[in-house]
Amino acid sequence: MDALRLSRRTALGGILAGAFTLAIPRALAEAMTPAQGAEAIDLQPLIAILPDGRVRIVSLMAEMGQGVSTALPLVLADELDADWDRVEIVPLDSAKRVPLDKPVMLVTSDSSSTRGYFTRLREVAARGRMQLTSAAAARWGVPAADCRTAKGRVLHPDGATSLSYGELATDAAKLPAPGAVTLKEAGQFTLIGRSQPRRDVPDKVRGAATYASDVKLPGMLYTSVAQGPYGALALTAHDRDAALADPRVKDMFVIDGTTLVAVALDTWSAMKALEAAAPAWDAGPSPASSDAYKTALVEALGQPGRAFAVAGEPPAADGLKMVEADYQVAFLAHATMEPMSCAAWFHDGRLEMWAPTQAVFRAQAAAAKASGLSPDAVLIHQTLLGGGFGRRSESDFVAQAAQIAMRVKAPVRLQWSRGEDMKRDPYRSAYAMRCKGAVDASGRIADYGVTISGPSILRSRVPLFDSPNAPIDPTVQNGLVPKFYKLPATRAAWVEVRPPVPIGYWRSVAQSQNTFAAESFVDELAHAAGADPFDFRQAHLTDPRMAAVMAKLRTLSEWDKPAPKGRARGVAVVNCYESWFGQVIELSVTDGEIRIHRATSVIDCGLAVQSDNVIAQVEGGTVFGLSAALHGEITIDQGVTQQSTFADYRVLLLAETPEMRTYVMPSTAPPGGVGETGTPCAMPATANALFALTGKRLRTLPLQAGLSG
Repeated sequence: MDALRLSRRTALGGILAGAFTLAIPRALAEAMTPAQGAEAIDLQPLIAILPDGRVRIVSLMAEMGQGVSTALPLVLADELDADWDRVEIVPLDSAKRVPLDKPVMLVTSDSSSTRGYFTRLREVAARGRMQLTSAAAARWGVPAADCRTAKGRVLHPDGATSLSYGELATDAAKLPAPGAVTLKEAGQFTLIGRSQPRRDVPDKVRGAATYASDVKLPGMLYTSVAQGPYGALALTAHDRDAALADPRVKDMFVIDGTTLVAVALDTWSAMKALEAAAPAWDAGPSPASSDAYKTALVEALGQPGRAFAVAGEPPAADGLKMVEADYQVAFLAHATMEPMSCAAWFHDGRLEMWAPTQAVFRAQAAAAKASGLSPDAVLIHQTLLGGGFGRRSESDFVAQAAQIAMRVKAPVRLQWSRGEDMKRDPYRSAYAMRCKGAVDASGRIADYGVTISGPSILRSRVPLFDSPNAPIDPTVQNGLVPKFYKLPATRAAWVEVRPPVPIGYWRSVAQSQNTFAAESFVDELAHAAGADPFDFRQAHLTDPRMAAVMAKLRTLSEWDKPAPKGRARGVAVVNCYESWFGQVIELSVTDGEIRIHRATSVIDCGLAVQSDNVIAQVEGGTVFGLSAALHGEITIDQGVTQQSTFADYRVLLLAETPEMRTYVMPSTAPPGGVGETGTPCAMPATANALFALTGKRLRTLPLQAGLSG
């Protein structure tokens, strides 16, 4: 991303101005609003057909390794009957494609990209296909209904004559967009379901992909920050002279009252300047403590809380085997491979930024607020994301870069260190859950109840959830009471305990903690009933899609064969993001260390747009979940996070990654979410396998610490 890239982008605008473009009508755009609380979306062209026949498609969502920059353009191209080899994909930015006087939100989150836009994007493309067909039919003087389209051409009824989309673009652009459209049947897809190679991968393999951390601009200066403990009241001291003793360090100043900024000729010098400055902060009267918060969470479980998911009458205890268990999960960092970074340049009266963000228009709004500019004076170029997992839906680092650029008045690139990234992450919060249930004499679940204590993520983000009569945050309750089991009596309650540090969305959100409690507890009910945990689950299923997933999982995991000597298996299932998922983990313990040997997964995600990528997402999500199951924990003392690198915040290494077996159920149902579905089961399935092997039931994550303790 350099001056050359900027010139190409400018030239692009000129080409697009003369091209045939397909736009989402306002009514449709408003219907595409993906999430509760998000503002209306108003998009400019998504597709441009250039005069030479190339088709340029805007990737609506941020590419953070999940393959969406290929998947959504592929959906459009298939319905358009474009020639995929002549399709170009460009990222969304905040320029010209939205009304600049109206802030809008478009967030890559909730595994919602494909499932949220699949049909609506096809409708946009189908309108374009009909316009192109009508333009060709008019030239030939034949009925449009007798023409066909394929690989970027409209075919004459005679079977020998055809016109390219490029030849027809000008005429087609003059035609009104049709109202009703007919979408392809599943059997007519030529791209969807055929696992086309991802367009983003070759450059990543060659090291040629451009992330925000790679952006270079003429005369650029490099900056880094030191932000102090959570809740710090003020920066009380720093040695500016020591920092500026290095001639490569050009400036040092404070923003936001507590954030020390170093400006240098290179990133390393900026980071070393922060060390030399030895900043100190007033941590305030009650510094954050993760231990104190965990204690508060457990104490809160004794309160009645706010009820939800109440159904049926709790049975009398006579003749029942009662089971009660408490579970706890720790604070977790996102630990993206690329620490937070953002380039910014205030020039010609506007602020131009290159941001790895999951929410390009939210970033635009944050930068505008931080810089004091109007939104139409802020242009956000969305770069590749070196990992997101929810972290980059926040815009704190973008707002910092905006402030720094306005002060420095030169192109700057802000680069957080790994330690700063780990210490100032909006974590997945710690939670505690108390489950109470019973099984009857026939081995059936007779009662199921759960109380969860912890915070609401939405409280600080959506005004609706920060009011006295707010509904219970779905990021608290989702998955706590499984809906695919027959449970004659259920009840759940939430006791809010506000966190001592900022929290955020973490991959799979509520499912990341709730599935651990729910599927661990179902395993405990199965043990109380004296039943095989797989048999027990299957006996209680009410959902045919989950039943099919489990039947396939049983075979694929070889559940009915004895595990190799010294190993055991555990199972867990989940229904989230409109997908059904089951997983079996096979593990052993050697010298007190848990080793995962195999992860077998089956997913029903409806129609798989790219089945190879579905498998990749499931397996990537599994590694993410296993890291949390075995090692993930952030601890905070006196407001300071105790972990700062991958040495003390472990993630699963390549050598520790198990054999993966993943099966995608064939389906023509609407697509479900994939990117987050593979994460939740890894935690309970591992805990259940550990119990099967050792007889020791660990109810607190991470498991390795519990096994060693």
